[in-house]
Amino acid sequence: MKKKIENTEVISFYEEQLDAQRGMLSSAIDELVIKNFQLESTLDKLTQRNNEISQISYRTYHDMRGPMVTLLGVLELVRDEVENSTVDNLLDQAVILINRLDQFSNSLSSYTEIIQNEFIKERIDIETFFEKIRQEISIFEGFEKVKIDFEFDNPTKSTFNFDLLRITAIFKIFLTNAIRYRDIDKEICYCKVSVGLKENTLKVKIVDNGMGISDDAKPRIYKMFFRGSILSQGSGLGLYVANNLIKEVNKKLNIESQEGVGTQVFFELPNLQ
Repeated sequence: MKKKIENTEVISFYEEQLDAQRGMLSSAIDELVIKNFQLESTLDKLTQRNNEISQISYRTYHDMRGPMVTLLGVLELVRDEVENSTVDNLLDQAVILINRLDQFSNSLSSYTEIIQNEFIKERIDIETFFEKIRQEISIFEGFEKVKIDFEFDNPTKSTFNFDLLRITAIFKIFLTNAIRYRDIDKEICYCKVSVGLKENTLKVKIVDNGMGISDDAKPRIYKMFFRGSILSQGSGLGLYVANNLIKEVNKKLNIESQEGVGTQVFFELPNLQ
């Protein structure tokens, strides 16, 4: 009889413990539900703010571009009306500054467009793609001063599956950097792009003989809005964006550079099936 009472007490004890644990678990679940609701609410607000920022950036660029184009036209009219070397020099500087503002605004607009759009796989003809890239960057200041060569080592496999918007942004960033940071003291400035399609991977190597990157700047080159020197004229977004786009597909970007010698860029992109 005593043993039966003891067993009953033990069972009662464990039941109390289970009830207590059920109560704690129920409270924890209720708290998780509340936290999850708060998190979803916060994510919704962040998504809304992100969309608002993207729309502002896009609208700002297009609202600014009209006046900038008009201003360039006005400057050319002034040049035609006034024959003065000093005025011509000032007009040249004004045109350069306006074009740089246009490029900076375009960089912001392009980046917001990329992050707003979902990844879309497209079949890309590599040779046609590079010709299009060359044409698009031909309007970039200093394009004619850098010899850009494309080399594709596997002409039998000339198509590649990837997001066209993203791959275009990646290559334009590196090629315009090669133009922007060319070494004006060198007689010949070049940028060599080597591409190989192997084992469903696009392997890319871009080599230039430009200004190069200082040792002090190297640890920070992927940071948003970082500019390596006072001579930098870009938005400070280029390498930040390229690095993020390459990481987005679980690949790595590697940059080797020596100041005064040049820069080598290595990265891979998956050939999506």
